[in-house]
Amino acid sequence: MIYKESGEVYAWGVGEYGALGTGMREDVWSPARISMDPRGFVPVRKVSAGAKHSAFISDQGALYVCGTGETGQLGTGRRDRELVPVHVSLISEKVRDVACGAFHTLILVERGRVYATGGNTLGQLGLGNKKNTNIPIRIKEFEQEKVAKIGCGHHSAALTERGELFIWGTGVFGEILTPVKFSSSPARFKDISLGAFFGTALDEDNNVWTWGSNANGELGVESNDPKGRITHNAFFDGKRVEYIACGGSFGIGIGETIRNGRKSYARSSASPLRSHIHSTVSDIYESPIRLAGSNQRNPTRQTRKSVHNVSYEVESLETKQAKKVGHARKSSVDTNTRQVSSVVKAEKEPVLSVSANKYPRDRSSNERELNKRRDLSHGTHNTSVQGGEDPVK
Repeated sequence: MIYKESGEVYAWGVGEYGALGTGMREDVWSPARISMDPRGFVPVRKVSAGAKHSAFISDQGALYVCGTGETGQLGTGRRDRELVPVHVSLISEKVRDVACGAFHTLILVERGRVYATGGNTLGQLGLGNKKNTNIPIRIKEFEQEKVAKIGCGHHSAALTERGELFIWGTGVFGEILTPVKFSSSPARFKDISLGAFFGTALDEDNNVWTWGSNANGELGVESNDPKGRITHNAFFDGKRVEYIACGGSFGIGIGETIRNGRKSYARSSASPLRSHIHSTVSDIYESPIRLAGSNQRNPTRQTRKSVHNVSYEVESLETKQAKKVGHARKSSVDTNTRQVSSVVKAEKEPVLSVSANKYPRDRSSNERELNKRRDLSHGTHNTSVQGGEDPVK
């Protein structure tokens, strides 16, 4: 799902739950433009994709949602499936940010208050209980705090304007039913991003911190051990990371590399993001530390040539997958890939943001992972917090 500078929104992928907002439940193989209101064009300035639902913020601060509402994640007061975006009238304040999790949604309004709605079996709503709700409820712990950014996975996180990081929900860090300050470090944080069962944070000195599950190497450290406490990732030291993002079980950091006191830039490009990606990816693959999300057990120093090798490996895997489903499907995928490019490039209009579903379509595998997280939270990694105590102490 993407939105462009003009405020237009495009979506494609699995349509089974109505999360694409197309009005149908069929899968969409090429980007389809989504309308917020059939009566006229409503420009969008923020999108967020959850497991089975999506959310949009208009340029006027109105919140729209679509997809399944089975756990109340749409916040409409109903549990119906919405095949096209509907306005969430229960939020009277202007909405600044929205984050869609696996089964819940967090809503940040202009005054810095946070509302939560949806599934709550893991305490991810931060309301002090495990009851689901289909109406947005304000999180009381932030009454005296102004929140600047929110994040959702299977747990939740928030950054205050003072740079303090709060988390709540269930994970390898334990079971936390109300927001608590997660870091005793003096670092002030400026950005967060949550994957399915882990999270990343970026501090004001551009240092990267991670926590949570690490079964797939998503924390970007040299082991697969989970981290119940927020941990500094030394690999990114000196790389001046400016942007972090998490998928279901992998992380990405984009920044500029400094070598011998001189900035290393990629080839000239009209897109500053493309420039950052080229310079950062080249540097990451030159590192002896294995990639975040990789299963490489015995890392060795790689060169820039490895960037091309990885691309070939990805293409090879896609080709194999295409062969399994037949040459006709492969042709369809190739054609629609070109159509994606045409939407983004042909009109020569910048894409301002991208949001993608982080969660597996296979519900059984998702539930197995949830059960694993519950076991860990009550086992050796349990650092459950009571009474608002800092979990890292």
